[in-house]
Amino acid sequence: MCLYVLDITPKPQVAKEDMIVYKRLYRIGKGEYQSPYVGYYYNRGQVYESQIGKLKKRRHHPMTLMNHNRNQKVTIIGTIDSGIHAYTSKVTAKTRSKDADIYEQEAIITCVIPKGAKYYLGKGNEIVTDKLYIGTKIK
Repeated sequence: MCLYVLDITPKPQVAKEDMIVYKRLYRIGKGEYQSPYVGYYYNRGQVYESQIGKLKKRRHHPMTLMNHNRNQKVTIIGTIDSGIHAYTSKVTAKTRSKDADIYEQEAIITCVIPKGAKYYLGKGNEIVTDKLYIGTKIK
């Protein structure tokens, strides 16, 4: 999965408080999940960490589009390939089904980006972070 970075967050942000986000995963067992794009395994109740990849600047003229979250014009300035990807909107997470044949196995998991974690916002309610708790209550 690739995050298209917007000009409104050209540098990593730091979460000032816990942030609720949503992750699309395939359910493979009770409290056990697998990511649809790269196949990482996740367990409910665990905190996961990953380095956020380096921002790859676009070589061509940046794309401009309407950012529906903020109703303003934004520009895509580059991409980030690594880090933990999620969505800031549950509705968006539900509409991003990768493969309709296995949709029944998909689950939208409410997760938490903990205070102090780094993140980038991207187009289409997408976000990438260096730390993510799978579930809603951090122990």
